[in-house]
Amino acid sequence: MIAWVLIIDQGTFPPARFGTIGSFLTAILPLIMYAASFIMLGIFLWASFILIMSKGDPARFQTARDAMKFAILGLVIIATAYYFTKLAGFISGINFGL
Repeated sequence: MIAWVLIIDQGTFPPARFGTIGSFLTAILPLIMYAASFIMLGIFLWASFILIMSKGDPARFQTARDAMKFAILGLVIIATAYYFTKLAGFISGINFGL
């Protein structure tokens, strides 16, 4: 009978490099911040185009203005959550690696 031994290391199983929640957050949070920034930029540009093309229509102007407002608000919420995570790690003494 042949027994196979599965050794889990970074070479055979790349997710094994996330040994702690801190190492996982270190890898994923900057990606989330970049993605949120690009999404915010896209929404802001789309809303700017709608604002320019509204041609005095109050409903379209308000729609574009609300989209800009919510894009900025979403980015502020995500940035605030990032910094609260850093603050929680500092206060608790847990090194999230951020």
